[in-house]
Amino acid sequence: MIKGAVSRPIFTAVVFVILLIIGGVSFKNLPVDIYPDIELPQISVLTLYPGASSENVEKLITKPLEDVLGNIQNLKEINSTSMENVSVVTLTFEYGTDLTEAVNDVRDAIDLAAFALPRDAEKPRIL
Repeated sequence: MIKGAVSRPIFTAVVFVILLIIGGVSFKNLPVDIYPDIELPQISVLTLYPGASSENVEKLITKPLEDVLGNIQNLKEINSTSMENVSVVTLTFEYGTDLTEAVNDVRDAIDLAAFALPRDAEKPRIL
C-alpha cells in the first residue's frame, strides 16, 4: 500500500486534497450550539427598604446580609449593590455546586440575619 502511494504521487496528492475538502465541508456543517444551556451558579438576594437612602440601605441591609451570606459553603464571590430603597446581593458559587442546596443555605442564612434587619424593610427575596 505504501509502495503504491509512493509510486503514484499525483493520485496520492489528489486523494489527500479530496479528504481535506470533505473534512472542511463536514467541519463547517457540524451543528454548533452558540448559546448552550448553562446554569450559572449565581443567586441574588433582593431586599426593598422603602424610604431609605443608599447609605442606610448599605449599612442596615447590605452589610448584615453580606456578613451572614459570606459563610455559605462553596461560595466563590459576593457582589452587592446598594441604591435608594434597594439592596441586591449577588452570590457566585463554584461550578458544580448544587443550586437547590445553595438556595436552602441562603434561605437559612437570611433567616439568621432577619433579626438584624430593620422592621420597615421587606423580607429579602431570593432570585
